[in-house]
Amino acid sequence: MLLRPRRDEDLPAVVEVLRAVHAADDYPSRWPDDPAGWMSLPGLHGAWVAVAPTDGAVVGHVALVAPARLPEGPPAGGPGTAEVVRLLVAPDRRRSGVGSLLLAEAVAAARADGLDVDLQVVAGSGAVDVYARLGWVETRRHAASWVGADGVPPQVVRMAPPGRAAAEAAR
Repeated sequence: MLLRPRRDEDLPAVVEVLRAVHAADDYPSRWPDDPAGWMSLPGLHGAWVAVAPTDGAVVGHVALVAPARLPEGPPAGGPGTAEVVRLLVAPDRRRSGVGSLLLAEAVAAARADGLDVDLQVVAGSGAVDVYARLGWVETRRHAASWVGADGVPPQVVRMAPPGRAAAEAAR
């Protein structure tokens, strides 16, 4: 699998992956009016795509933002923390390691820039278990600053990667 920085010309393909993920998992819970804009949110620190080596198709995406600028939730780790967002993998490419590669790329980019990293997911979603299997640990729960398709803010889980979770536990 090839990982590379996302380019503007990748956005139509990324939106198609998002459309497939939305159909399979209801993520995002409300389809955005401007899906390409939703993928290119303010405070973007970086974004990467996974590209299939056989046909060049975009099969996954991840982004990293400064939490203070993130519209979906409160900052978790302070000004030196970036948040992993918009991690998605085409449903037909799951369980192949694409998501893990994208996540590792975002974490490595944050750390290379001297930033800590975290993420948030909807409580009770399968994503919580996926991240937990990768060693990520819940650091807190809170109501989302956005509303789901039902008009109610869901509970979200903030998670930290294994190294940061261990450091926080040692304090």
